[in-house]
Amino acid sequence: MIQMILSRGLLKFLKVLRIALSGYALPALFVTSIAAATSFAQERTPLEEFRDGFPLELSVQARAADLPTLMKGGDEAAYMNLRASEFMPTAILPVRQPAKPLEVSEIPAISKIEAETWKMGRMTLNEFIAKPESYLQGIVVVHRGKIVFERYPRMRPDDNHLWMSISKVTCSLVIDMLIAEGKIDLSEPLSAYIPEFAGTPTGDVLVLDALDMTTGLDTEPSGDPDSIHVRVFSHELGMPYVGQKSLLIDVMKEAKPIMKPGKAFQYSSHTTQLLVYLAEAVENKRWADIFEERVWSKMHAEAPLQVHLSPDGIAAAHGLVSGQLRDLARFGMLYTPSWSAAATEQVVTDAMISDIKKGVRSKEFFVGGTGAGAQKVFADDTMLSNSRQWDVVWPDGDLYKGGLMGQGLYVSPKRDLVIAYFSVNAPDEPINRFARPIATSGLFDSEKSEASENNASQKDFSVRELRNGYSASDAYRLNSEWGLDQFLSAAETGAYSYLHLPEFLPHAVIRRDGPVSVPESRPNPAIGATSLKDADGNLLSLDEMIKADDSPIQGLIVLHRGAIAYEAYPGMRRTDNHVWMSNAKFLAGLLIGQLEDEGKIDVQQTVAHYLPEARGTEWEKIKVIDVLHQQSGMVPVTPEAKAKTLNLPDLD
Repeated sequence: MIQMILSRGLLKFLKVLRIALSGYALPALFVTSIAAATSFAQERTPLEEFRDGFPLELSVQARAADLPTLMKGGDEAAYMNLRASEFMPTAILPVRQPAKPLEVSEIPAISKIEAETWKMGRMTLNEFIAKPESYLQGIVVVHRGKIVFERYPRMRPDDNHLWMSISKVTCSLVIDMLIAEGKIDLSEPLSAYIPEFAGTPTGDVLVLDALDMTTGLDTEPSGDPDSIHVRVFSHELGMPYVGQKSLLIDVMKEAKPIMKPGKAFQYSSHTTQLLVYLAEAVENKRWADIFEERVWSKMHAEAPLQVHLSPDGIAAAHGLVSGQLRDLARFGMLYTPSWSAAATEQVVTDAMISDIKKGVRSKEFFVGGTGAGAQKVFADDTMLSNSRQWDVVWPDGDLYKGGLMGQGLYVSPKRDLVIAYFSVNAPDEPINRFARPIATSGLFDSEKSEASENNASQKDFSVRELRNGYSASDAYRLNSEWGLDQFLSAAETGAYSYLHLPEFLPHAVIRRDGPVSVPESRPNPAIGATSLKDADGNLLSLDEMIKADDSPIQGLIVLHRGAIAYEAYPGMRRTDNHVWMSNAKFLAGLLIGQLEDEGKIDVQQTVAHYLPEARGTEWEKIKVIDVLHQQSGMVPVTPEAKAKTLNLPDLD
């Protein structure tokens, strides 16, 4: 392909080709080869020097630069990535919801994850971030709604950075919402909704084929300045074509068919812009207003979103959208069980995520088109295909969307994980090599998300895995993820805390007085042979239950007449200290009984007789004996009502 282009004398269009790549990571592989063949090189200032702002001369230089210069990843590109609103008209989507800061709970092991980069060899994430030639500006990893890793080596956290082609999935999300409401039919052609495309090849493209980037049209990245792709970008950025300017939709209508729709993955920003026109036609509103109303206004964003516009006011939502890195991560969180940490309501439904996963086409469809480049970007051939504007869908349901110069959004709904990053690195974009290793590192696979505790099935794990303790990395991971919901769950985090509760809560040590009395062991095999029917109606003995891989039992002991008749520890060590949970309630009853025997408590008196704080509350009527027998008639109430009614902790 390279020789063919060179032989046709199209080398002079190399710079135009870089514009045509439209902020998409995968076709940049093509530019890499061309650049190498032509000894294309550029001098760059280390991005560290721009972290706190740009010199005046660069701002003047960038605004005067031609488009190829702005897209090739040099100093001017660094300026445009953080100052795009100075180059294009911009719609501002304000923050409509109260700020909701993301909790920070760092997992140090993330920094030590390794990947094989394109040009710098194998290294850890920390080593990669430290290298000036990584050109990584910022990265954030969010797990279960908490920031577990975040670095800004070459930008400020509150900078607005171009999302580039990551923003394509904002378009597919809006279309999926309209499909769910019955306003759009996937099987209908675009002309059924957009009259301007009637009678054109574009109008014959089905909505589903546009969503999956397989229109069959001649709109893929090209070095030809007369191509639809280049002309679309020229128009959006205010450049005339053969001395004239025209409406963006008129340029797009000129696309011609080159293959049957649905044959192969054809990456094209032109295709994404069709979705912009589709949404506007159905809703009769500007795309920026549609996205704000349906998505951005629901989010607890930290800053407004910038949607950059073409000269005729069309949102260039295929890639020219700017925002803060944490807000990009929040957008990714809409696809995870922790959406409530990012938005006031569930914007991305489970059905929409299922449609993305189930919507993948064949591997031949993927690698027969642009997908072959994706395999090289990630050095990974396990990916299934693209779907609904997402570049990659993996067998485990993980999703990736990339953008020119090293922008990325990786979402793992199953792991409740989001990885987002900004760069100014064209064309090799080595940061992409770390996304999948981070997700599959094992740090995020142990249990379901905190936000899905009440809604999703628990990831299975065997208590046998806990028998011999934890590795240091697992212990740090589980410790960092602990919370009340995890403590009360059957997840691995809860199991860990049952054996390590002093690591999480202050505790008093009750010392024994006197020698240890070891019970005699007199095993009774009949106990282990005792059988009951399981959930399927099959007889299962106690021994079989304990030996089963999915047994929830950690330890069991039966004493008869002071001797051990049965004892097993399938999920703990005999000497482990395990939390007693509600078994400890009888200790309080035992203590009250002792105080009664000593004449210090009359159980016929009310609770308020001994506890002044209970006077004037409902507890003033409740006798101690009723509390002992759990017959107080009181029921659990909300924390707010409890504080108002009782002014006491845990009296319910």
